[in-house]
Amino acid sequence: MAEASELAEEAVTLSRSMGSPEQMAGALRARSAVHSFAERYGEACRDGLEAVALFRAAGNEKGLCRVLNNLACDEIALGRLDDAQRHLEEALSHYPQIADTSNSAFVFGNLALVYLLRGDPAAAREPALESLRCIQTDEKSVLRSSTLYLALYYSAADQPETASVLHGAVDEMGLPIEPLDRRLREKDRHHLANLLGTQAFESGLAKGRVLNTAEQVIAYLTASPAHTSPEPPGLERLSARERQLSCPATSYSSCPEMTR
Repeated sequence: MAEASELAEEAVTLSRSMGSPEQMAGALRARSAVHSFAERYGEACRDGLEAVALFRAAGNEKGLCRVLNNLACDEIALGRLDDAQRHLEEALSHYPQIADTSNSAFVFGNLALVYLLRGDPAAAREPALESLRCIQTDEKSVLRSSTLYLALYYSAADQPETASVLHGAVDEMGLPIEPLDRRLREKDRHHLANLLGTQAFESGLAKGRVLNTAEQVIAYLTASPAHTSPEPPGLERLSARERQLSCPATSYSSCPEMTR
């Protein structure tokens, strides 16, 4: 970590003296990632905000969207949910102008997490599903996190059997879980075990262990009418962008750049 920090500092110093604004933005993004990994989220946000301004001024939409997502992750860690949501929605406003489904999977997943942390699981469902639709073959971490967020949604929506199946899918993915996701997961698993009983909960987990891909998770959720969701409550109170993110999945799938 010390070596990575030193290299990141050198890159920022060199870019400030000799590099272009976009090179400077890239160096700041890299240093922000080092800060974030070391859980120095305040410093990470500082570098992220400067990188956002530079990418925005240069008109580099792809770089802008990626650093906005990283910035939002650090803001979520600090509990700055308003800032995180604003930056995620800014990133999404650039789609489908740029075809970057890899980053959009993470953006949608992080937006789902923001809604969950706000105590609005109904609004989290469609961004989490859209995250799965955008996943490419090597994006296992976002597959795990978005499947977890869907499990939390179905648990809050009084569909504990579905939630237990999705938790089983998360278990089988066998990937490291971020500390915040781990706390959310453990709390919900305890709730479901108490609600369903140990045997029924374990049965649901076993059923979910065969869901290894985004396509399999989506197919499971769309196979039965019981897994569909009505319009989230309180929709009239949401902003225009929030209503778009909470609307039926077909509104996303109508854009070629947002589907695979």
